[in-house]
Amino acid sequence: AFTIHNPNPTEPRRRKVAANWTATLRSFATPPFPLFDIDEVLRAAADVGFETTRSNVRSQMHALVSRGRVERVSDGVFRLTSEGAREIGGEGLTEGTVADETAADTLEEPAAA
Repeated sequence: AFTIHNPNPTEPRRRKVAANWTATLRSFATPPFPLFDIDEVLRAAADVGFETTRSNVRSQMHALVSRGRVERVSDGVFRLTSEGAREIGGEGLTEGTVADETAADTLEEPAAA
């Protein structure tokens, strides 16, 4: 058996966002943080050369919500938190930057195919 060493046992271990997800989510990391849905994440992933599935995106969004990196605005609609944006290297973000909570809470309807 092995033990995972936590150098500061009074604080919980914090997993970093993986590089492929960091690259994918970076386009959503400029305040005021835009809303995005699963389809937009899939397009952003494709734009950075990251092949993933709808199921994987849903799973990752669930994990990021539970870790406080992403906020679930409504069913299937998300927004990065300030902490999440800082972690993935959002533009113009420094320690203490707060998201503009007055950002529009609506997504444009997808164009008909």
